[in-house]
Amino acid sequence: MIAGVIAFSGCTTTTTNNTNSTYSSDQSNSASNTFENKFVSFTKPNGNLKIEDQSTDNKVDVMFYDGDKLIGQIVSATTTDENIEGMITLSNGNTTIAGQNAATYSDSAAVGAYIFIPDNSNGEKMIIHIDFDPSFSTAFNTIKDSLVIKQYPNE
Repeated sequence: MIAGVIAFSGCTTTTTNNTNSTYSSDQSNSASNTFENKFVSFTKPNGNLKIEDQSTDNKVDVMFYDGDKLIGQIVSATTTDENIEGMITLSNGNTTIAGQNAATYSDSAAVGAYIFIPDNSNGEKMIIHIDFDPSFSTAFNTIKDSLVIKQYPNE
């Protein structure tokens, strides 16, 4: 396994290259302050956050660190209709993120969103989940407001 760290405008991107990686050399564009991988792109939050991309060929897995502390993530997952109903019921509101229906939440433990994307090739329900420590709500909002889904994960 080879790990690389690239620093841009106070934001660091770490990529871990392995046989299942989705990484490319233009993953982070310092001129536009944009993070990009096979599945998503977004404007990097201001500050000294480290972004670690552990996405694979069929799954989104992007982590955000403040120092050594995990403070946020973007992950894809399979789910069920029942779970989606629960996400909507417990949410603070419904909205559109990256052109997809989404349920947002915010409380003392976390701020985030469940983005409902098309079913995978097996017919399973899919989501992209963004979740942040509430003290980093500005970073969450930057990502939420600029997120582009380039390709749907297919777990």
